[in-house]
Amino acid sequence: MRNLTLIQFFHWYYNEDQNLWLKVANEAARLKEMGVTGVWLPPAYKASTFIVIVELIS
Repeated sequence: MRNLTLIQFFHWYYNEDQNLWLKVANEAARLKEMGVTGVWLPPAYKASTFIVIVELIS
């Protein structure tokens, strides 16, 4: 059995000059060397609104 290592690769504070997708591409080889086998990225858009869904279970 092979152990997998997933990294959440983003933060909220990117400005207009920074590009998450280019950063990931530039860091991919380094992440692989570190043993990372998967990367979780947020959706490729910035939403201006959000919806909160709460399910109450009685």
